[in-house]
This record gives sequence, C-alpha cells and structure tokens, in this order.
Amino acid sequence: MSLFTEIVKSAIGASNTSGQTENQSQNLLNGALGMLQAMGGIDGLVNKLEQSGLGDLVREKTRA
Repeated sequence: MSLFTEIVKSAIGASNTSGQTENQSQNLLNGALGMLQAMGGIDGLVNKLEQSGLGDLVREKTRA
C-alpha cells in the first residue's frame, strides 16, 4: 500500500469499505486538482508562493 493511500485513508477514516474509500479518494484528488487549476495551475502556485516570500524555496526545490 502506498504512502498516499495511507494518508487518504487516515484523512477520510479507515473504517470505510474499499469502494467507499476509493470513491472518497477520487473526490479528494479531484478537489485538490480543481483548487490547483483555480490558482492558475503550477505556474499560478509558484507565483503565489513567490509573492508570499517563498520564492527561494520554490527555486531551490525545482532545480534539478
């Protein structure tokens, strides 16, 4: 089981049946992607972090 799956199960409650957990995981992911899209995608997120004073951190983590 992946770390992401464990985090999602913890967030939505592990007592759900497998189908319910998967459906709620999909809803959680869709919500997160919708928020990211509303911010202008990855570029919008990076710009927001830079405006918040985290530009150095973003640049450091995106260098390969």
